[in-house]
Formats: sequence, structure tokens, C-alpha cells
Amino acid sequence: MGTKQIGLLLILGPIISFLGWFFIYPGDGGSDATAAEQAKQLMADPTFAKVGMLMGFGGMWAIFLGLLTTARGMATAGGPGSSFASVAAIFGLILATLGAIAIGTELAVVNASSAELGGRIMEFGIAGQETFALSCGLLLIFLGIGIALAKNFHVIVAALMVIPGVLFAVGPFADADGLGFIGWIGFMLVSLILGVLTIRSKS
Repeated sequence: MGTKQIGLLLILGPIISFLGWFFIYPGDGGSDATAAEQAKQLMADPTFAKVGMLMGFGGMWAIFLGLLTTARGMATAGGPGSSFASVAAIFGLILATLGAIAIGTELAVVNASSAELGGRIMEFGIAGQETFALSCGLLLIFLGIGIALAKNFHVIVAALMVIPGVLFAVGPFADADGLGFIGWIGFMLVSLILGVLTIRSKS
């Protein structure tokens, strides 16, 4: 995959994901809604639910693919930071797998035969969000450290990557939804910045 394609994935991914989650997806996963309530929202509007989750998760996959490719390139090149980039690449693969499980789970909610069954499936999906947040946080932390050591991007980029990574990683243990949301916004922003810098570096 070329540098321009990687940059485009990192730029378009967060935009598509943001539009899908905030403007199309009918679920209210960021609030205090219960699993049963979230399942009811998805089942009440299956068309928008499917489009929203495809855009939301599809955008996230684009980001993970971009970060995974970036990490693998750093690991293959060797030098300072390559070992951290190798670990980040592993978490990129884990996140791609978790994303596939997540979208499968939510599609099962939409197609559930009853509201009760949909709520139970949604409980499983919500439980996986903490694993997703922890894995995403570790990906950002290790890749940020790798970038700081390799100095292939400005050190500010590394800092902007590590900060939301720490928030993501701490969120599941601190029992604070706000940390995860702030980390997610930071994750989107750093993806955009890294995408722009990636394209400009080869322009």
C-alpha cells in the first residue's frame, strides 16, 4: 500500500466513522442507556442502524488499517522504535478482529427475534467495548513511543497519540465513560493529523 493511500485511510476513516456514529446510527451508546434500551433503538430502525454501524465500524477499520500499515513499515525498517511499532501492529490486528466481532454482534441485535434476545446480545457487545478501548489505548501508546524514538514524525504527534492512548487504556479501570469519549475524540484527531502529515511527507 502506497503512502498516499495510507494517508487517505487515516483522513477519511475518522470522517466516515464520525458521520456514521453521530448522524445515522440510532443507538445511544454514549449515554446511560441500558443494553435493553440500546437494543430497542437499533431494532426500531434497522435500516439506519445497519448503515450507521457500517459507516462507524468501516471508518474505524480504515484507521486501524492505516495505523497497522504505518506500524508495520516502521517495524520492517528497523532502528529506534521498531520494537514498539511491532507491538503496535499486533494490537492493530487485534482491533480489526474485535471490530469484526462488534459489527457481527450489533447486526445480530438488529435481526434478533425478540427485544429480550436483542438486549442480551447487546449486553455481550457492551462488555466487549472495554477490551476494545484497552487494545486501542495500547496501540496508540506503543505507536506513539515508536514514533518518538524513530523521529519519523514530529514529537508532538507522538505526544498527541500517547495522551488519548492513556485515556483509552485507563478508562475501563477508572469506571469513567468520559475518559473513553475524550480518548476517542483525541484518537480521531490524531488520525487526521497523521494522515495529513503522511501525505505531505511524500508530496
